[in-house]
Amino acid sequence: MKHICCIILCFCTSIGSFAQNFADYFQNKTLRVDYIFTGDATQQAIYLDELSQLPTWAG
Repeated sequence: MKHICCIILCFCTSIGSFAQNFADYFQNKTLRVDYIFTGDATQQAIYLDELSQLPTWAG
């Protein structure tokens, strides 16, 4: 039982070593989506207002 737990522990710790590099798939930018949410008692509507590319995370 101790041998199996050791194997599982080694497997779980080595999973992260094969992870992808963040910079290969993403840029250091943010996409801000501005939308208008409107409605009344009978209906709702969501309208896209603007997409803005920001240089850094502002949150």
